[in-house]
Amino acid sequence: MAVQDRSIERRQLAVVVAILVLVLCALAGMVSATWWAVRRVDPQITVAVVGLTGTILVATLTVVAGRIFERKKLTEAQQREKWAEI
Repeated sequence: MAVQDRSIERRQLAVVVAILVLVLCALAGMVSATWWAVRRVDPQITVAVVGLTGTILVATLTVVAGRIFERKKLTEAQQREKWAEI
């Protein structure tokens, strides 16, 4: 059984690594294509697009971080209530 379990684990690891490599290759291709497109556009438009992208990225990360922080505080409050009952 142990040998079979290791074999399954190795296969699963190989699949995960293969998927990771494919995702990284796809990401590299998208970055390369985007960079190629940005280099051929008017510099003023490029600056505007980069600024807009940065603004959207920061706003999204702020919202996500806020929600994670709220969930963490809610979980802590619920744990405190449980401990207070005991």
